[in-house]
Amino acid sequence: MNRCRMAAQALAEIHPGQPTTPKPGVTWIKPTDLLVKAGCQRDLSEASLRPIRRIVERWDWRRFKRPIVAWTEDGLAVIDSQHSAIAAATHPGIDLIPVVVVDAAAQVERAQAFVGHNRDRIAVTAIQMHVPTLAAGIRVAGVGEGV
Repeated sequence: MNRCRMAAQALAEIHPGQPTTPKPGVTWIKPTDLLVKAGCQRDLSEASLRPIRRIVERWDWRRFKRPIVAWTEDGLAVIDSQHSAIAAATHPGIDLIPVVVVDAAAQVERAQAFVGHNRDRIAVTAIQMHVPTLAAGIRVAGVGEGV
């Protein structure tokens, strides 16, 4: 398989923003020690429990999305990847998970970060999923000999 190094892109008329907070850190923590503050995260509906069930049933560290968290006066509060954190807390074989710790002590900063994580994303199209799906051996609509 051919691989290319990440390359900077020439983006005309772009003025890079300056970081306003320190670089994040990574730490390992018990998922049950993480906090979710009302008003910053989505409530858990039956629809949101489905992905949690799938994560627990198909646990794979290669697919685990590290939660983005911030220190508050009460402890580490989840900003993004609440479902991953809940799945880890639910899984009986997971005692510690890696989390990315960012500087966002104020609730307004955490809420702004949550909005940014969930609004400023690019959806993966069906065409973009096709080749990796085949490479993974996943049978799609009668194509391939996979799982």
